[in-house]
Amino acid sequence: MHELQVNWMKKIITEGQATSNFRCDLTVDELADFVIGLSVGGQFLARIVTDSEKLKTMKRHAFLFLQGS
Repeated sequence: MHELQVNWMKKIITEGQATSNFRCDLTVDELADFVIGLSVGGQFLARIVTDSEKLKTMKRHAFLFLQGS
């Protein structure tokens, strides 16, 4: 399952880099690892504090990181 998620994320990031929507100073592997790690951590945190808004915050942070903002 993890490999499927990683491959899907790499495809999305590759497309984003090709269209200059995502930063290119990091490799696809580095960006995919970061986004997946942030996602898993966000899910874990949201469950611990019983606050689904944490997931929305992590999603926003992932997009900012991918864009290089």
